[in-house]
Amino acid sequence: MVMLLLVLYCIRDVSWTVAPFGLPELICISIVAVLHLWKRNALLSIFTGTLAYMYFVRSDVLVTLFQ
Repeated sequence: MVMLLLVLYCIRDVSWTVAPFGLPELICISIVAVLHLWKRNALLSIFTGTLAYMYFVRSDVLVTLFQ
């Protein structure tokens, strides 16, 4: 239940109509889900998803793809 609340909190302010259309959030949510189902380690999946999200947000790599 805590994981679901974290996901909802993360996507509440996402702008789905402006580039990159929520892709960093969706990619990182899928990374966390796959990693958690694979390794069954909540801390590993949360920290990896957070690092991936920070990379996508800070580097603007997905924004440059839509320009």
